Amino acid sequence: MSKILIAFDFGITNIDIGVLEGESINFYSFPSTNSKITTDLILILIEKINISLADIKLVGVTGGKSSDLHNSVEGIKIIKINEIDAIGFNNGPGNF
Repeated sequence: MSKILIAFDFGITNIDIGVLEGESINFYSFPSTNSKITTDLILILIEKINISLADIKLVGVTGGKSSDLHNSVEGIKIIKINEIDAIGFNNGPGNF
């Protein structure tokens, strides 16, 4: 089994999750909560989408206060991506 890459976008209205496993991409969306963005919240969401932590290679996060997260969750590296960089606007208009 290939290792999974998982990304979280913590928005005001929704928490969007993208999962890349081999050639397969799946998306999930959950209503945002008033809860603080923590590694515990990440673990809850991973459980909700029925993915084993042992299968995850890397976690990416953006949005909200995700930059305040620890650098790992259960030994899995977390990379923090500025929201502007994540949507591709940092290169200027038309440079996608």
